[in-house]
Amino acid sequence: MPDPANPAEEQDTSYVIPARLDGFTPVVDEVVRDLGTTAAIVYGVVLRHSFMYHQQCEASQATMAALTGLADRTIRKWLKALEDEKYIRAIATPQGRPTVYVPTDKVKFEFNITAGRSRTPAPRSGVKNQAPALDAKTPAPRSDKETKKTQLSVTWNNVLVELYMANRTTYTLWLSGSELLQCTAERATIRVRDDTAVEMCANRLRTPITRTLAGVVGDGWAGVVEFVTDEEETE
Repeated sequence: MPDPANPAEEQDTSYVIPARLDGFTPVVDEVVRDLGTTAAIVYGVVLRHSFMYHQQCEASQATMAALTGLADRTIRKWLKALEDEKYIRAIATPQGRPTVYVPTDKVKFEFNITAGRSRTPAPRSGVKNQAPALDAKTPAPRSDKETKKTQLSVTWNNVLVELYMANRTTYTLWLSGSELLQCTAERATIRVRDDTAVEMCANRLRTPITRTLAGVVGDGWAGVVEFVTDEEETE
């Protein structure tokens, strides 16, 4: 237990989780405080499946009920509450398939994903708390550029999820390997694979892409979407 009189012994609050969350459901404190423990458990199931399956939860309500021991109606109640409070977004799917749920960025946290390596224990009382050397086992802190790239990647992945649900064949053909390079209040730049994809996206797909991106970004985003290739990006 950390000694209050010794700030150097402040408890380590970073998270290290396995690359797959089999058998483990996170419970987020913020959701507990806002909606209660049951809602936080349901939110944790959505997070768990999102971490394992490309930032989206495709688990059925029956699966969520089986994992948590909650009734189906309780799962439905708290999924609706989480959606109303903007913790998750529900994406409609073709009839007969479970609704897909995507966590929003309302909860701010960062996980250090490992392949099962346990966290280095906190120093014992009386041992000087020195900063660890940045070796192969201790990743360097993320730069602002790396953090921004991660945020763009998550945003674009959420856009692709919705576009693929609408027409998987079309968007897989033209947006496979695409990347959101920047997204400001005025402009979003999307890299696609070649000039043909640029032409197709600009002339045929710009409107649905813009609409979907605006829905994911929120806050009334109304920027202009442009498409570039690797060659144009490096010019």
